[in-house]
Amino acid sequence: MRRALFFKVIFFTIFLQLGGESLQKEWKQTSSIQKIGAEVSAGLLDDFLDSLKNSSLSKDPCLLQLNLLVQGLEDSEIWALKMVDASAKFSSGILEGNIMFVGSYDECLKINSVDNLHNHTVKGKYCTTIVNNVEHQNKGELLDKDSMQDIRMTYGVCIPAACTEDVLNELAQYLTEILDIPFHFHFYEDLCDYKDKNQLSLATIISLSFFILMATVCILSTLYDALIFSKSDQKSTILIAFSFYTNGQKLISTRTSKNTVGCLNGLRVVSMMLTVLSHIYMYSMIQPLINLIDYAKDEEHSRQVVQCLGSLAVDTFFVTGGFLVSYNYLLKSTDEKSIPFCKFYIHRFLRLSPSLGVVVLFYATIFYHVGSGPFWTFINYFFIDYCKENWWSTLLYVQNYVHPNNMCIGQSWYLAVDTQMYLLAPFMLYLVIKKPRGTIALLILLIVASCGFTFGISLFKEVGPAIIGNTNKVMKYIYVTTYTRATPWLMGFILGFGLARSAGHIEESKQVLPYV
Repeated sequence: MRRALFFKVIFFTIFLQLGGESLQKEWKQTSSIQKIGAEVSAGLLDDFLDSLKNSSLSKDPCLLQLNLLVQGLEDSEIWALKMVDASAKFSSGILEGNIMFVGSYDECLKINSVDNLHNHTVKGKYCTTIVNNVEHQNKGELLDKDSMQDIRMTYGVCIPAACTEDVLNELAQYLTEILDIPFHFHFYEDLCDYKDKNQLSLATIISLSFFILMATVCILSTLYDALIFSKSDQKSTILIAFSFYTNGQKLISTRTSKNTVGCLNGLRVVSMMLTVLSHIYMYSMIQPLINLIDYAKDEEHSRQVVQCLGSLAVDTFFVTGGFLVSYNYLLKSTDEKSIPFCKFYIHRFLRLSPSLGVVVLFYATIFYHVGSGPFWTFINYFFIDYCKENWWSTLLYVQNYVHPNNMCIGQSWYLAVDTQMYLLAPFMLYLVIKKPRGTIALLILLIVASCGFTFGISLFKEVGPAIIGNTNKVMKYIYVTTYTRATPWLMGFILGFGLARSAGHIEESKQVLPYV
């Protein structure tokens, strides 16, 4: 009986997959198909609703709307057909890894049916359910970075908006048992979306007001710069601090000073390209792919190479960071007594923290409202929820140790490592000016120790070079830690010291060396 019912469900699903307005008309005219639809939908849902009559969910509004859905399917009402039609169907290429079934997100959210008899409105609600062989699994485990990069099945379901995750999980459990399906469906409210869900919170309104205020200040500053500043004898540079015109000119300027190391710009461009490519591969596993099996088989080859190149590209930024700290300061001063410790730290804080704080504010309050779609809820989880919970560690530049696997603004780990090394920079400058040879020897010893420490962690923690497939371990022990990233930063510091000692002169033929 269950096997026959299961095949009827499959047939019913395939029929709906072929649907359109014309097939919906045929549905109304074809009694046999209507009978199958009524049997599948009414039979399964009615039995499920009956099973909840004596439970704590018996008075849940979802049950009324599910009853209306059953009645709508039996009467072949368009809104009910669209609700089933918007749910995902099996696609071709399942054995090749095409197992992330999306459905029609927009069609689902457009559903809005008014039931005058019960004075009730049924709206569509799109939920992405994660399918695996684990019966009970919490959201944190399901959305873990390692789990998200495994081969997994997702299924888009369109249901009445009144249904909560409790009822949906009860329904999923019932269908799993009655159809004898060897999988488990996991519903979570955070992975569902419906119209009017994205209501502006007080925090979002305050954030929007702040950004509107900043935009207004920038516009007024630009107008003052263009209309008054250039023509007035009494000039106020404070009033043009936020001018798009003046700051834009500085951003696109290609002027260089005498001691500028021009090759650094090229290194940054190449490194950024590799970093972007690496991130594309990293996040591709959470997207629907029709050949996921081939993609997974390639893990040990080209994809691993790209990941390793991405990590090396990040090291390039650490080299340039350490280089510029020593090079820029030692060109201006060689007196260890004049090192402005407080100025070093205050300048760093004022240069980075305001901008970083604005980005954290944007992620935590506004980012949720800038997009939508079947997988937007996953983006929200990784970007928004982490910022709401762990914003403070990012602003204190300690997120790489406090929250290595759930950082607010994942890419900000670089700022944390660079800032932690920057805190040591004044002491290193003091020592390298006072005792250059001994300090360089000490820095080389620290580089060797950092390499050895990284090797030891990789060996005993069984952590490979690529981040894909073992994200949590790699992030926690290798990728974002200062003691492993100190090597390129210290090498850059030594390089800056050597170039500054040579008065900034370097032969053009040797400027290609950094690229190598």
